[in-house]
Amino acid sequence: MEKLAVYKDHLSPVWAVDISPNGECMVTGGSDGLLFLYQRNTEGKYVQVSKQDIRTPQGPTTVRSVRFSPDSKRVAAACFDAKVHIWSILPGSAEEESEEPRMKAVDPLDGHSNEVKSVSWSHDGLLLASTARDRKVVVWQDNEMGDYECMDVIEGKHVQDVKVVSFHPTEDILASASYDNTVQVYDGQEGMEWEHVWGSKSPVPPETAEVHPTDAHGTEAHRATVWDVAWAPQGKEFVTVSSDLSMKLWRPAGEGYEVVQTIVGFTKFVPIRVVWLGDRVFVTGAESKVFVFKRGAPAGGCTVLGESEAGFGLVATYTTEHDGEVNNMAVRAVDGGVVVVTVGDDGAAIISRLNF
Repeated sequence: MEKLAVYKDHLSPVWAVDISPNGECMVTGGSDGLLFLYQRNTEGKYVQVSKQDIRTPQGPTTVRSVRFSPDSKRVAAACFDAKVHIWSILPGSAEEESEEPRMKAVDPLDGHSNEVKSVSWSHDGLLLASTARDRKVVVWQDNEMGDYECMDVIEGKHVQDVKVVSFHPTEDILASASYDNTVQVYDGQEGMEWEHVWGSKSPVPPETAEVHPTDAHGTEAHRATVWDVAWAPQGKEFVTVSSDLSMKLWRPAGEGYEVVQTIVGFTKFVPIRVVWLGDRVFVTGAESKVFVFKRGAPAGGCTVLGESEAGFGLVATYTTEHDGEVNNMAVRAVDGGVVVVTVGDDGAAIISRLNF
């Protein structure tokens, strides 16, 4: 993994990062209440073009999650002021020195009662989902006039804080994951109201979560907090990572999903972020490493439980240069290679490139 650049614009830990689908922009957000927008210049380097300061009367508010819309023209941020903030990205070049703003804010979305943890855009960019410590999943709809309306509020499916929400890549289907050890899936294709269609069942209750996996876990659901969910590019499957130190591959079964593969032994620290790109899955977390798994590859020193031929194997492990834990990661295909951005407790964003 070739390091391209290190950015230290934040004043404290960085929690959020994303690269636009077209690869032209990058955004970061941190506990300092700052959000930075970067744009690629003619040399291919990301240059800071905008700085947003998100504050409440009490001071800065943490930016916990950021996501570009599918058309790369908007950015949504989940913030600890209990709001979702959205900006439109205005035209301009990274080479231009202009006093004109590069981001235009819309009115924040107010539908949660406390810290918002995650945001996700639908495949067509018409819907935005958010989730928070209040255990709600809120679906917002773009009214095509620059404003967003609350389409539905989903409650009662998680019994503890919800960590992440993730839209299906091609359909109006939504997954959420939580401290309660479960993954829940919702379907919004039949109308305005979203229907809860499936939920995983942890072998242990949340208060007795296990953080040290054993081979006996097999193809059971997670035994501890589920930190992230990543859908396959075609949407047939998804993978999850958890405080039980495992990655699990899920496939449709009956009216829901089942675990067909569990991978353990690749880390002794909690994995908190997973990204599925092509035939590879990228995982990072508290160990400050990036693990790369490939479809159909051998186990690679891991313990693989369940299906192996159509599952994943570890093909590479990269150590980042963060001085502390990695909090988030973005992965995109850019110019024939793969760009990986990690952000961490050290206040840094590190951009690297992989060539497969």
